[in-house]
Amino acid sequence: MRQLNWQAYAERLNDALTAAFSHWAIVVALMLALTALAAPYLGDAIWYDENRTLFYAGAPVYDDVSNAEAVQRIADNRWQAPIYFLLLRAWGAGVGWEVFTLRVPSLYFGLLTVAGTYHIVKRFFNVQVAFYAVFTMSVSAFYVNFLHEMRTYTLLMALVVVMVWAYAWITSGRGPLWAGYTLFTLAVAGLVYVHYYNVFPVAGLGLFHLFGRFRKPRYWQTLACFAMAGVLFLPWAQVLLGGLDMATDDQRIVRNMTFSQAVNNVGYFFGNGNRAFVFFLALLAVPFIRSQNQTRFTWVWLLASFGVAFAATRVFPMLTETRYLLFLWMPLAVLVALGIDRLKGIGVPPAVILLLWAVLAARMITNPDERTLIHPWYTPPLDKLVLEMEGRTREGDHVLFHLPPNIRRTLDQTILDLYLRELPLTRTRFIPDLNATTDIWYANRVIDAAEGADRVWITYETPIRNWRVGPVTEETLPQQGFALCGLVEETPQVHMTVMARQPDGDGDAVFRTTDGHPIDIYLLHEPTVQSDRTVELNLGWYVDREVPPGLHSLAVHIENEAGEIVAQLDDGLTDGNFACRYDSFSLAGAESGAYTVKATVYQWQNGERLAPEPATPDSRQTLATFFLR
Repeated sequence: MRQLNWQAYAERLNDALTAAFSHWAIVVALMLALTALAAPYLGDAIWYDENRTLFYAGAPVYDDVSNAEAVQRIADNRWQAPIYFLLLRAWGAGVGWEVFTLRVPSLYFGLLTVAGTYHIVKRFFNVQVAFYAVFTMSVSAFYVNFLHEMRTYTLLMALVVVMVWAYAWITSGRGPLWAGYTLFTLAVAGLVYVHYYNVFPVAGLGLFHLFGRFRKPRYWQTLACFAMAGVLFLPWAQVLLGGLDMATDDQRIVRNMTFSQAVNNVGYFFGNGNRAFVFFLALLAVPFIRSQNQTRFTWVWLLASFGVAFAATRVFPMLTETRYLLFLWMPLAVLVALGIDRLKGIGVPPAVILLLWAVLAARMITNPDERTLIHPWYTPPLDKLVLEMEGRTREGDHVLFHLPPNIRRTLDQTILDLYLRELPLTRTRFIPDLNATTDIWYANRVIDAAEGADRVWITYETPIRNWRVGPVTEETLPQQGFALCGLVEETPQVHMTVMARQPDGDGDAVFRTTDGHPIDIYLLHEPTVQSDRTVELNLGWYVDREVPPGLHSLAVHIENEAGEIVAQLDDGLTDGNFACRYDSFSLAGAESGAYTVKATVYQWQNGERLAPEPATPDSRQTLATFFLR
């Protein structure tokens, strides 16, 4: 029996990978895979910080402000720099303000970072190390998360790549140096104009240049570029100083990461939950420091950037989130790639390591607990809610979205307004439930939100129903004159119940008992026809208190143009109070055409129909007509 030569097999596998990595096609394939991972989330509901992005960009939902007013909004915050928001403002003005559209630039900058990193590392080392670097940097749940966030982070990473590329251009002395100097200056200034934390990778690179390239060609010219970038930032420097003052508030002091927390978090999120794996691979690159200038540069830049960041945040405690350290991803990826390349030299196939890396990433992306570590802020499924509510609302309706208990940060009301802005509604409200929320406060918040409403929609995320919703529908709103019509929709994402108040005036159909007492039937909303040919009716009724209880029932018929009944319902009428119901009728097998909704009231014991006003031959009143396509 033929013996397998595992060493030869491993060598052939490495040769095949080497050949594959030498082509841009493999990097393009990686970028397409990242696009496929990020694209399904581009239309997801926004979260708190993304909502603030819309505010600073001057999105129409926050009024139509001028460019100067948008810049002033950013400056008033003091903790935000303007470039990303102004770019997004221009993008939104050109292609639209839909959430999906506004997240596309983040995906673009993220893919540009991958392509740029590959180009630089290939130039510094070789194509294999370049591919290992972009693979480990981008095949990361943490990185993928920012590909579909309407925030600055992928832009800052792209500018870090541009800064390093321009620096390599200058120090190599190749090509038109004036262009290299210009690009480097703009990249450095642009980084700080994108986010204040970007001063740290700039400072790390500055320290390397200051001490590592002393008396080397173009030393002073490059320092002049750093200085010119600082001059370009001067118009915003006063805002930065205000931001530093904000960084000393109590909340940031408490949340400011320690050295061990920062190191552990960077390793954990870069390595898809396996920090030991990351540090082991990076340490394998240490022996190359003396023999390779590029490795020395990478180590110095990484450690100097992190060191400056950590030292600065001891004075100004603002290192509260791991994403503020994303500028470390590129140099860390290079060192991990060098570690993989070194293991390949002793017979460990890179494919094994990269496969393990991908498995860890897939686990973190698909595991809800792991994803919560990456994105700990609650995001309500408002994108799903607006799809379910479309066609079901009218003016006079109020939407109350009940938030789960003790979410980390109360959501800004304008997020709900943003998603429901094009629906015919009068008011929308988030109903929060924090630790200090009392039953009375919660009830009063609901009463205030429902004031003046004809109908109230009780909505929440299905898997995490707030227990306070029960008392709202059973006590709080009924005491304000609302009746529970019933469940409208419950999907895996959203729950929707509607309650209604008795409309003013007579019903859309009025019936009289034999002794002259009225029974009013109300059409609370025009029939809604769903895409699956389901017809929904929201009806209400009021039985005069003088009518003997328990005698009458309501019959509703849906007829086609030939007068044939295709759907119907019967219900006993509640006596002496307003009541309502929400019903669905499937007309999947019915022909296209016009349909009529008719109602009649009868005594259920003997079937005798009450007289409608005005009188009709069959004692039925027409409530509505609709067209079925």
